[in-house]
Amino acid sequence: MPVLFSSILKFIRYRTIASRLLFYILLVSFLFTLAGTTLQLYIDYQSDLDIIERQIKQIETSYLRSLTKSTWDMDIKGVSLGLEGALQLDDIKYLEIKTELGTTLASKGAIPPKKLISRRFPLIYDHLGKKNIVGTLDVVATLEGVYARLWKKIFIISSTQAIQIFCVAVFILFIFQYLITRHLKSMAKYTEAIGLDNLEQPLILKRKVTSGQEKDELDVVVKAFNEMRENLIKDIKQREEAEEALRKSEEQHRTLIELMNDSLFAIDLDRKITYANPKAVNMFGYSQNELIGSDLAFLFDEPNQEILKEQLTKRKKRENNPYEIELTAKDGHKVSVIMSPQILTDTQGEYSGSMAVITDITTRKKMEEELKEIRNYLDNIINSMPSVLISVTQDGNVVHWNHEAEKRTGIAAAEALGKSLSQVYPSLSGEMEHIRKAIDSRRMQKTEKVLWKYGEEKRFSDIMVYPLVSNGAKGAVIRVDDTTEKVRMEEMLIHGEKMISVGSLAAGMAHEINNPLGIILQGAQNIERRIAPDFIKNQKAADECGIDLTSLQAYLEKRNILTYISEIRKSGLRAAEIISNLLQFSQRSDSSKTNQDLAKLLNRTLELADNDYNLKKSYDFRNIKIVKEFDQNLPRVFCIDTEIEQVILNLLRNAVHTISDYSKAEEPKIIIRARQEEKSVRIEVEDNGKGIDDSTRRRIFDPFFTTKPVGKGTGLGLFVSYMIITRNHNGTMEVESKPDIGTRFIIRLPL
Repeated sequence: MPVLFSSILKFIRYRTIASRLLFYILLVSFLFTLAGTTLQLYIDYQSDLDIIERQIKQIETSYLRSLTKSTWDMDIKGVSLGLEGALQLDDIKYLEIKTELGTTLASKGAIPPKKLISRRFPLIYDHLGKKNIVGTLDVVATLEGVYARLWKKIFIISSTQAIQIFCVAVFILFIFQYLITRHLKSMAKYTEAIGLDNLEQPLILKRKVTSGQEKDELDVVVKAFNEMRENLIKDIKQREEAEEALRKSEEQHRTLIELMNDSLFAIDLDRKITYANPKAVNMFGYSQNELIGSDLAFLFDEPNQEILKEQLTKRKKRENNPYEIELTAKDGHKVSVIMSPQILTDTQGEYSGSMAVITDITTRKKMEEELKEIRNYLDNIINSMPSVLISVTQDGNVVHWNHEAEKRTGIAAAEALGKSLSQVYPSLSGEMEHIRKAIDSRRMQKTEKVLWKYGEEKRFSDIMVYPLVSNGAKGAVIRVDDTTEKVRMEEMLIHGEKMISVGSLAAGMAHEINNPLGIILQGAQNIERRIAPDFIKNQKAADECGIDLTSLQAYLEKRNILTYISEIRKSGLRAAEIISNLLQFSQRSDSSKTNQDLAKLLNRTLELADNDYNLKKSYDFRNIKIVKEFDQNLPRVFCIDTEIEQVILNLLRNAVHTISDYSKAEEPKIIIRARQEEKSVRIEVEDNGKGIDDSTRRRIFDPFFTTKPVGKGTGLGLFVSYMIITRNHNGTMEVESKPDIGTRFIIRLPL
């Protein structure tokens, strides 16, 4: 029901006023009619119920005594006649008398299916002063007649009231239409048609007006309309005049703003952009439509969002300090600007937003950054150079001092600047003459292979002096290059070329010597076999020749012929070993290279040296201290393990030999080091023996060069080791030595 009522109200709400008036009249009339009809029907219903109760009361007063007497006498006929008489009442439909035992004595009528009113009366008979219950009387009445009368009344009342209400509603609707609705429509049409071009036409309603008649509500509304029209005409004129003056003023200001070389933004309290001049459009690449109404924060990167919030907080505190910041254009490029803000206030003087003049300083910042980058770049170039670079004035005072100069002298640049070159770099004090000569001649002066000492080590340098003449100021740049490694590499290159030539010659000679040497060894072996008395064929041939092999054997031994033959074989085998060592370097071979754990490989080599019979036989290897200095996490090396073992073992043998032939108070010691460099692994074998001089050091890798006595060395050990490292493994091998201090062999294997 509430849903239905709500739907009806919703339907009526969107209809005309007349329709809604008619609906409300009908609704109120219906409600009042319904209330009156309901009250009337209720009264009639109660009256009909009273009639039924009176009929039942009538049965009790008029028929109950006679029915009790007939029942006591068991006069069935009298009982039936009494029941028929009571049944003549209009609303009584059923009567029944039951005996004391509950059996039906007599009954009349039929029990209605519904709408019943029933009563039960006891039948009490007074016999000789004693009251006796002889049975009961059940009376059943029906309400069907009552309801039928009610429905008839409802129909009559509803019909008459509906006709009455409808007629009244139609009349009221007609009166409303004539007096109000038609004039409202006229007002609506006037309002729709009114415009700036017809404001002079007043509102006039078509209605009869009697002289002396008092003005009603419609007259008041018409008067208000016309007064509003006249006031509107005055306001429009005043507004047009004000707008014209404002337009001229705004046009002047807009022209000034649009011709500005700087961008201009105005924002409200919510940071929304309310104005952006054409320069702002060009500066940031957004159109006017994209800028207006957007949050100013979209021009700020995430790191600058907090700066924006802080600046807007300052605006609220009436602070207008310019600040520098970086904004983001539409295409993503950064624009460095100076923001010059100014607060905006409303008519009450309250803060209502702010505006800012934005000056593009991107070009200036870029130039500053470029100059800074160039300066840093040049400083980095100068400081990253491995050469000493020093700028000096014509008088020799230091102007620039790079990192290598700091490293070489131990003097920081801040301490060296402004001081005399001879004071901060004494070893270059002799270059003042070259400095003056370079400035005067405007030509570079160069001195090569200048010997100097770095601690106990001798180093070589090339010194170049470049003249500087700029804006009348004279000076020079001194460049000092450490060429020690270059000198050593030149020596090694010469030595390597010599080794290659000698190696090729040795390999060719080995091929040529190998064949006759094989014949000599085979011949010596055959002589020994064919004079041996144990062979049957030898004995048979001797018998045929009449020779006693035992006597021949005794003769050969007595004349030491067998010893000579044995020495021939031993010398031949030694020569064959030398030739074999030479031949193995005639071609490279990477077929047996594998990834090796360098630490394990070196430890295994030390074990081999400790168990080497020749070392034990010739020298007491156990009395020499072996020190291992291996870096942790050494990388694996791609090499032939047996060849690397051979090289290290040979270096250990040479170290033991030089220590054993030299006696000093210091404990004999061999140090083996291994560490990783940038692209290689460095292995060092160092001893504290007698060392070697420079002339020996330069020839130490030559084939057949040895410092051992005749018969104790072939001179191929270090040559073979050098070829294994350089030719077979693409590495380097060099030696450092100082007499009476010791020798250090340095091996580098590529990673």
